[in-house]
Amino acid sequence: MKRRDFLRSTGALGATGALLALGGCDQPSTEPQSPIAYEPGKPVPWINWAGNQSCQPQHRPAPASIDELVSVLKTAKGTVRAVGAGHSFSAVVPTDDTLIATDLLSGVIDHDPVTNTAQVLSGTRLHDLGYRLADIGQALPNMPDMAYLALGGAIVNCAHATGVNFGSMGSYVNSLRLATVGGIFVG
Repeated sequence: MKRRDFLRSTGALGATGALLALGGCDQPSTEPQSPIAYEPGKPVPWINWAGNQSCQPQHRPAPASIDELVSVLKTAKGTVRAVGAGHSFSAVVPTDDTLIATDLLSGVIDHDPVTNTAQVLSGTRLHDLGYRLADIGQALPNMPDMAYLALGGAIVNCAHATGVNFGSMGSYVNSLRLATVGGIFVG
């Protein structure tokens, strides 16, 4: 069916061939687009994708290296949380104090072709991780269908794909480096 015939059959195209208003497209929504209204001069709100978690952090650093991250942690005030893609439904991110964006903490920083392992920064988005691992001859055995997640969030929130022989993203981890105010903890 041609597009013009389809539009005519749905009533979207008038007898003269003019496009009529499509249902739902003519009236703007009066529903608020955010659970938190932005007020000029106040902190910019953070809201998860579902809109059920939100906060107004006073500080929103975005460190670009592990050294910068440790420095941010040493000077941070109040409750410190990290955010990746903001997909989680749970209250793991909201803080009105310091919210660290992990977007710049991205990439493969080392790999071992013998053990087929890689060290990957927590802000790496899953949709980028496949390409970065392919560049070093590696791959994940399975991935969630939501590829925009940050690796750190996918691990701590137990994101998973499908199949009885595949665990959550955290099951692929054999060690972690955790940044704290005291430096880096390896475990």
